[in-house]
Amino acid sequence: MALIGDYERNAFFTGVAFSNGDIVNGDQLTIYYRATDEFLYHAHFSIEEILALLV
Repeated sequence: MALIGDYERNAFFTGVAFSNGDIVNGDQLTIYYRATDEFLYHAHFSIEEILALLV
């Protein structure tokens, strides 16, 4: 996971994401994270695609 938007990178802690939890629903992984001082973000991933990248 990479912080690519200015809204994610420009804050007190620059370039750092703080995970706030995750939810697994079938093959979908949703990660909730904070990367700035104001907002909570989320990102969706396919678990199958993540595992395929590891081998």
